[in-house]
Amino acid sequence: MAIRVAASGWAIFALTGTHLPRSGRLGTVSLALLVLALLLVPASAAGARQRPRQLPFGQWVAFNAGLAGTFDAQGLFKFTSEKRVVLRVTDAFCRGDRYRVLDHGHRIGTTSNVPIDTTCSELPFASTGPEGWHAPGYSRIRLVLRPGFHRIRIRSMRSPFGPSTGFLYIHRLG
Repeated sequence: MAIRVAASGWAIFALTGTHLPRSGRLGTVSLALLVLALLLVPASAAGARQRPRQLPFGQWVAFNAGLAGTFDAQGLFKFTSEKRVVLRVTDAFCRGDRYRVLDHGHRIGTTSNVPIDTTCSELPFASTGPEGWHAPGYSRIRLVLRPGFHRIRIRSMRSPFGPSTGFLYIHRLG
C-alpha cells in the first residue's frame, strides 16, 4: 500500500509540480480537483470541432469507422461542385457493415442491407473501393447530390467485426 501511495504522490508531483498535502480535507479536495481536471481534458479534446478534409474527385478514399453508432475517425470530408455530383460509399474487407451518409449533419442515405459473412471468408475479398463497389455482397449506396458545397460524414450503423473500413468516391455529372 505504501508503494501505491508513493507512486500516486509522485504522479501528482510530476503533473502539478506540488506535493500532496499530508493530511486533512485539503488533500482530499486537491486530489478530487486533479482527477476532475484529468477527466475533462480528454473529453474536451474529443469534442473539439473537426476540420473537414478535401474529398478529391475521381479517387476512392478510405475511411475508418468505429463500432456501430460511431462516426468515421477521419471526421468530415468536404467538396464543392458547380455541377451535380455522384457520391458512392461502399464497405470493404469483411462483408456486413452498414453506413449512414450525412451531408451538413443531415441523413441523405444508408448503404444497402447485406447478409453478414460471419467467417469473413466469402470471395472475392474486397480491399479497395472499386473491389467493394463491384463485388457482390458488399453494402453500398449511390447518391446524386446537387451542385454546391458539401460536408460529408460517415456513421457506422452495423459493424459486426469491430471497427471497419469503407470507401468514398465522387465524380461530377455532365
